[in-house]
Amino acid sequence: EDFLDLLAMYSEFTIAADSLYAAEATPEIRELCRDLKVIGKSDFKVLLRWRAAIVDRRAAEAAAAAPAAEEEAEESEAEEAELDDPIESENLRKKKAKGT
Repeated sequence: EDFLDLLAMYSEFTIAADSLYAAEATPEIRELCRDLKVIGKSDFKVLLRWRAAIVDRRAAEAAAAAPAAEEEAEESEAEEAELDDPIESENLRKKKAKGT
C-alpha cells in the first residue's frame, strides 16, 4: 500500500542503476515509470505485481539464509562455551547431537 501511495504522489519514478530494483526492471517497467500520471489501472497493477515479486523473492532469500545464520550462531556459542567451561561445552555438544 505504501508503494501505491508513493506512485500516486509522483509523476515519474526513476530506477537508479544501483538500486535494489534495477536488475529486475524490464524496459516495460522503466517505460511505465516514466510518466505515472498517464498510465492506466492495468499498468499500475503491472507495477504492483513487479514490486511484489521482488519483495517475495527477497523475503524467500532472507528466510533461506536465516537457518544458516542460526547454525553459525550456535557454532560460535559452542566455541565460546568450550573456551569458558569444558563441562558446558560437553553439554552443548550433547544437546546439539540430540537435536539432529
